[in-house]
Amino acid sequence: MDQNLPSHVVLPCTVDQFGSFVSSLLGQPQEIEGGSFGSFSVTKDDIEQTYYLITQRVEQQNGVKPINISVRIVYDDGTSIQLNSLGDFQSFHEPKPVISTEAHLTLTYLIDFPLGKSPERQDITISFVSSSRPKSMRLSMATFAEGTAELFARGYIGYRIKYTARTWGADIEGLLKNHIDHLIQPEDKIRSFVRRNSIPIGLLVGAISFAILFYGQSLITERSVSHQLKGIADIFGPSASLGSKLDTIITMIVSGTATKLSEMSTRYVSIGAVFSLILAFYVENKADNRKPSFVILTKRSADEKDILLKKFERTWVKFWASTIFGVLIGIASNFIYDHYAKKAIGELLNELPAAAQIENK
Repeated sequence: MDQNLPSHVVLPCTVDQFGSFVSSLLGQPQEIEGGSFGSFSVTKDDIEQTYYLITQRVEQQNGVKPINISVRIVYDDGTSIQLNSLGDFQSFHEPKPVISTEAHLTLTYLIDFPLGKSPERQDITISFVSSSRPKSMRLSMATFAEGTAELFARGYIGYRIKYTARTWGADIEGLLKNHIDHLIQPEDKIRSFVRRNSIPIGLLVGAISFAILFYGQSLITERSVSHQLKGIADIFGPSASLGSKLDTIITMIVSGTATKLSEMSTRYVSIGAVFSLILAFYVENKADNRKPSFVILTKRSADEKDILLKKFERTWVKFWASTIFGVLIGIASNFIYDHYAKKAIGELLNELPAAAQIENK
């Protein structure tokens, strides 16, 4: 046979059926999008199980298998690879020392629904996006997000279903929702509360630290001023001469000891305010700590998981340590201020003219 002769493909359908079939392929089907943010650790086995779960449900209902399957893997260096069969995905091993950050499983079916005139195309895509950010500027968008702040957020499992039969699409959506809930790890209640209220908690810790510092400073200053006035009153007693009183006043003004306590108090409060503000930002940063998510399709991804989980636990310890430290430093600073306040009063009384002290005796 001459291989240059044209060949023909015969389809077992009428012209009307063929037109409907082509229209179903080229037409715009309806879409469902959804997903969930959270912590997860997806491996190659999990992606395979997702494929088998969806395929089993479609085969049970419609007796068809996917006509196309692809898995696109994205790495942290900005590169990606697409594998166009399950066998290729199962046997694939990435030789480069890269971290896999995303995996997108896409399945395409041609289903002949009972009320349809011809087979209709249905597409299912489920995306596993880890919390690690790739170097590439092409970031997958969480199109199911409720607000713009989450649109480019990381750490989610999302799905997109293109369908022509509403009941079929709703059934697959319910299947994927349950599967995603199974893959995402529940967050500890205490950590969830701290993370969701990170800003109020940071401000509260900073405010408590400053309140302890300010209240202690006020009491110590009041006591020190009372002691200072008592010492000066003794020197300015009725037995002291006018000259000694003037000498005392001049000495206090020239030496600056009269205002030393006031200046020390102002500096103390100013430093305390700055420290409390820094503490509030630090505590808020450590409180807003979501457990990372992973797409483990390379050896380096597994190593990175161990590193990030240890960092996650250290951040939790730092949150509690900074909270306790903020309270303790507020208390400890009062003892430091008390020491220097007493020293300032002692210097003031010691620098008063000896003549005034002698006359007063």
